[in-house]
Amino acid sequence: YNHIILALLIFIFSGTLFSSLVIFLDNSTFVTGNGLWLVKKTAKWADNSPDRELDNSKTFYLPATGLFARWTPFDNDVKTILKKTSIMNALFGALALIFTFFLIYQLALTIGPSLLGIIFQSGCAFFLFLSIVPEDIMPAYAFFTGAVMLAVMFARRRSFWLLFIFAQMYVISWLFHWSLIFAGPVFILAIILLPGPLRQRLKEVFRFFYFCLPLPVAVAWLSTDI
Repeated sequence: YNHIILALLIFIFSGTLFSSLVIFLDNSTFVTGNGLWLVKKTAKWADNSPDRELDNSKTFYLPATGLFARWTPFDNDVKTILKKTSIMNALFGALALIFTFFLIYQLALTIGPSLLGIIFQSGCAFFLFLSIVPEDIMPAYAFFTGAVMLAVMFARRRSFWLLFIFAQMYVISWLFHWSLIFAGPVFILAIILLPGPLRQRLKEVFRFFYFCLPLPVAVAWLSTDI
């Protein structure tokens, strides 16, 4: 329970910090061009417009940003949507820090290095930048960090359910941003290189592969109605 409380405190503190930077710096519109060309698509999802469309390179991203914009206060004009998207990224940045904390904890087995790790990551320019602007990678990165954390947990304790959740985290990451699909072969190689009988490792690779299939198949089937 102490670790859960600590994780919540990390999320609250870092999410508040990143969100405050978004609000007080007020530069979401000008720092990056990526959010600018997505804002019209996001607005359609925020308004639940009948002509809204999915972007297959980031299937979950537009529905998620549109939903966040719709459920948060203030009108959804261009600048406000950009700021809302930046705040959503701030919250996903905070989630990524939780996963990083537990990832380091799995390796170091003490809280001190885990806290130092997330403090260091919070101050890294690239991570901090992507947590306070409307770029489209931070949600995917957060889930990818969760997948890496679960991969390390699985390497320490070979559990059927850990492998299943690990696979779902990986799939969600590349459904938010297509580029993370290329981590799949690396994860498979990592499973193959784990200790144990070859037959067990091949079975785990096969399980990982078919665990990755249901979610994208379901999304592809459901998206035909959009």
